[in-house]
Amino acid sequence: MRLHSWLLVILGFVVLVAASLPLWPRGLGLHPPSGGEAVGLAALGVGCLLAASHFVRKDRRDQSRLADAARASVLTDELDASGVIADFGESTWTSYLDLEATPDNDSDPFTSKLGGTFYSPPGFAWPLTNQHQPMWPLAQLNFAELPHLDGFPDRGILQFFIAGDDMYGIDFDDLTSQTGFRVVYHAQIETLTFPNPVQPDPGRLNVPFEGVFRISGSAGTMPMTVSDWRFERAVADSWRRCTGSPGEPGPDVVQAARQLLWDADEGDDSTFGGHQVGGYPSFTQDDPRGTSERWQGHTTVLLQIDSSDGICWGDGGIASFLIEPGRLSRCDFSNVVYTWDCH
Repeated sequence: MRLHSWLLVILGFVVLVAASLPLWPRGLGLHPPSGGEAVGLAALGVGCLLAASHFVRKDRRDQSRLADAARASVLTDELDASGVIADFGESTWTSYLDLEATPDNDSDPFTSKLGGTFYSPPGFAWPLTNQHQPMWPLAQLNFAELPHLDGFPDRGILQFFIAGDDMYGIDFDDLTSQTGFRVVYHAQIETLTFPNPVQPDPGRLNVPFEGVFRISGSAGTMPMTVSDWRFERAVADSWRRCTGSPGEPGPDVVQAARQLLWDADEGDDSTFGGHQVGGYPSFTQDDPRGTSERWQGHTTVLLQIDSSDGICWGDGGIASFLIEPGRLSRCDFSNVVYTWDCH
């Protein structure tokens, strides 16, 4: 216990003794305080003791945090030296497209974009909400103008629509229920396109951005993100391979691995999100696939849109559309997980 805490304890007891003088025998010749003064002194004494207790608890918490930080530092060094992080990266490394979104004048309905005028061929039924309102055009990917990614089509246009409501069309009870969102694939591209029933300006709707952004992509590779629900299992597998231990690593090992990856990739979209196709998704809170087996097969990122300049999901969140690899290979987009979360 530090000096200021001891002084507060001593002062508190002295003041309490003074407050109790009216209770002492009168023959002692003491001059006790009045009733009101005694109450005030008692309150002051109790306050001193409570303050001392607060400082003692705070000192203990600080010491505990310092000890935890010291242990974590040692553990991260051990993990790094043992090759666990390197093994984790090698075993989870995968390809993806890093997307860049730049403001655009929306002059071409055939291009890859966020918002704006979408490709609408003859006979195309524009997606409607349950209230029979036209959905808002969120994103459009023209695979012919993007770098090819294994498992994805090399041609055609993939479109993403959402309802312009308070929750951006998400159904938290069933993330695959395409009642507030829709994913549409046009395998063959016609030269003719019709006007959209929803205008590019979404000012009257509740949507994550206004205006139009042109999408371009570059091929890259990335390890599993730290927010993926499989992260702990992947770290455990690497830990067992590198240490030879048959058991499970403790939570401090997983947290140390998470911190190492955060530190190594600070500012890198592979850990902290970003716009992308393929790879591993990122979440600001929890991966919803970890709570439902029916969504755990949706391992491929069809599209991820992060909050960035001019784009904001709630309070700086991130949105993902996820699909099962088998369905993607068949260009079957009827069962897609749509999720977004924010801070």
